[in-house]
Amino acid sequence: MAEGARQLVEVDGRRLRLTNLDKVMYPETGMTKGEVIAYYAEVAPVMVPLIAGRPVTRLRWVHGVGTADAPEQPFFEKTLDEHAPEWLRRGVISHSDGDKPYPIAGDRPSSGAYRWMPLLPLVTG
Repeated sequence: MAEGARQLVEVDGRRLRLTNLDKVMYPETGMTKGEVIAYYAEVAPVMVPLIAGRPVTRLRWVHGVGTADAPEQPFFEKTLDEHAPEWLRRGVISHSDGDKPYPIAGDRPSSGAYRWMPLLPLVTG
């Protein structure tokens, strides 16, 4: 699949590579991944202190949320992706099948790093 619009940004001294910024995440409104990221950047001053220090589970929609008539199926991504930036804070949570690395919320760059994927809400534990 061809990669769409991308941008290298710096947030609080951390570099983030954002891709597929023109991917439509909400077809009924036309809202793109780039616009979702911009929204999270706007709410970060309020959101980040509320989720700081917590492990983050991500709900992902690979092709956007779909429409009311044809919703896309999301999936939970709990463990940290192997391509996550090295500076992203990590924690370990024990599961029945072993310990799993999770991203830990804590600052604006971390919240932005979670936005690289086609995911929408951040669910904290």
